[in-house]
Amino acid sequence: MSRIKLIGYLSLLFLLAPLVNVKGQVNEPIHLSYNLTDCCKVRKNIDNSGKKHFFIEDEHFVSDNGEPAATLSSKQLDEIPVIVILDFLEVADQEMKRLIENGEKAGTIKVLFNDQVFDKIYLYEKTETGKVKKYPVIWIEEIE
Repeated sequence: MSRIKLIGYLSLLFLLAPLVNVKGQVNEPIHLSYNLTDCCKVRKNIDNSGKKHFFIEDEHFVSDNGEPAATLSSKQLDEIPVIVILDFLEVADQEMKRLIENGEKAGTIKVLFNDQVFDKIYLYEKTETGKVKKYPVIWIEEIE
């Protein structure tokens, strides 16, 4: 990982904190990619209604129409503050903890479902041809 990308990831984590509104969602889009590193278990499928499902590690994301919103070049992706699943989960965990602490102080606790933590999530998928597909996705709550 280049030093510039590492600085970008760390900056993103610090920049997200003030972007949270009182309802709990992070207002700025989150840019997530699973194939920036080889550390992830990934499974993809398309259901009968045409929705594309991404299973990254133990997390489930779905793109409503299964089609990418855009196709980018790898160079364009370098200009976007993309994070990997472990960073994504850390930011989500910190946000959920913050909301619980704020709720305890106020005498009420608001527990967010996965799809309520971030206002917008974009998932980036690199293709074999070097292009990058950008999908708007929803983070699905899995009940075990």
